[in-house]
Amino acid sequence: MLVTSLFLAGLFYHNPLAAVPVFGIVCLVYWLMTHNYKFWEIDGVPFPKPSMFTGNLGPTLTLKKHICELASEWYNAYPEKPFVGYFKIFTPAIMVRDPVLVKNILTRDFDCFANNDFLLDIGQDPLLSHDPFLVTGERWKRARSLLTPSFTGAKIKQLFPVMESVADAFEAFIGRHVLQELEAKELAARFTTQNVVACTFSIDGDCFTEQESEFRRMGRRVFETSHLATIKTMMAVFLPDIAKWIPVPFLLKDVDQWIRSLVANLIIKRSATEPLAKNPVIQQRLYDEIRKQIDANHGKLDFDVMQNMEYLDWVMLETLRMHPPAATMHKISTKKYIMRKGFRDETGHEMSIYVREGTPVLIPVLSIHMDPKYHPEPQQFDPQRFSTERKVNHPGTVFLPFGDGPRMCLGMRFAQAQVKLALVKLMLSFRVLVAPSDKPFVVDPRSFVYQSKHGLRIMFDKR
Repeated sequence: MLVTSLFLAGLFYHNPLAAVPVFGIVCLVYWLMTHNYKFWEIDGVPFPKPSMFTGNLGPTLTLKKHICELASEWYNAYPEKPFVGYFKIFTPAIMVRDPVLVKNILTRDFDCFANNDFLLDIGQDPLLSHDPFLVTGERWKRARSLLTPSFTGAKIKQLFPVMESVADAFEAFIGRHVLQELEAKELAARFTTQNVVACTFSIDGDCFTEQESEFRRMGRRVFETSHLATIKTMMAVFLPDIAKWIPVPFLLKDVDQWIRSLVANLIIKRSATEPLAKNPVIQQRLYDEIRKQIDANHGKLDFDVMQNMEYLDWVMLETLRMHPPAATMHKISTKKYIMRKGFRDETGHEMSIYVREGTPVLIPVLSIHMDPKYHPEPQQFDPQRFSTERKVNHPGTVFLPFGDGPRMCLGMRFAQAQVKLALVKLMLSFRVLVAPSDKPFVVDPRSFVYQSKHGLRIMFDKR
């Protein structure tokens, strides 16, 4: 605004006739923008005060805060409201707080919110056009129908021997690094890459033998982007109308070609080791249950025995509650929708708002997971909160690390199975310790996934 004011002052001084229409245009643009930011006020919806040109996303666009941190601030600022308005730059958007509304959006009223709010240019990224998370319409239905049979319980049970051989190799790898500081994300990436390659292509990815195997190198490259791709990814979420004009793919060219070649010729989502390292009592109880179940099966571990490990399930679920892979979900309304405000007017009529087609909808997954109303003492790592006696009974959705409804993560069962198997193998042979150089968890504002800015440093000691 200061620059604009100085420019107009100079223009008035040197050329008053030219300054008049310019001043009029600036005033008109300013009025339109400020009037646009009154959208939720007119509808009677609570909203945080937006900033000019960035709406409510300034700290995220400048990489000062992760979007989940902003969502948590809005969530806590309006504790009794079912939803909150905000501005995605200039576009009016909604953050849904009420678990019943969240459940309706993801399940009962799925047709009105069928698409994720992410722009994908199929011409630039043809490989991603088969990803059910990104595609829409008939492409999504076709991708889902093709992938669903690969993640059934029977299929995962069939793959269990392959997964166990990978877990054994992982255990041996850890055994060669006892009492050495290790990075938890790097370990999880090694195990996940090896497991996916073995289960999908029946080949050895060399993730535990070679320090820089092709699979590990390309596995990292999948998450690397050029500077333009990083800008495009940010804009695809927050400024899709501009992102579509940037002719840059999300996947690097060599990664795209590598994946295509691999398929032509022939995930762990979150490691629970870090919270276990900080909670030795819970770690010991987990070990006792694993040992008891295996001993009852004559010392043999199989898929059915692992599925009967109740406390193991609780540990995994509690890890996902505190560290969901996606701390926020981004949907977009595909049809007109009436959203109830949760209260009635003086005449007894239920108040509601009209959600227009194309309205962005944010679901604050982490904020719901950390709400003491649904999960008492949310900052405490407490697996027993998922026991039958204490499990939350709510008509809405208060736990959604993999989403819910038709667009729920297809690989959920596979991811859970590999996490559980890795934990069983590690707990049987090692104790997990917090490394001396580990730093407190701080979310990385540069990342779209929920991960630590400083990494997670752990060590293993033999039992």
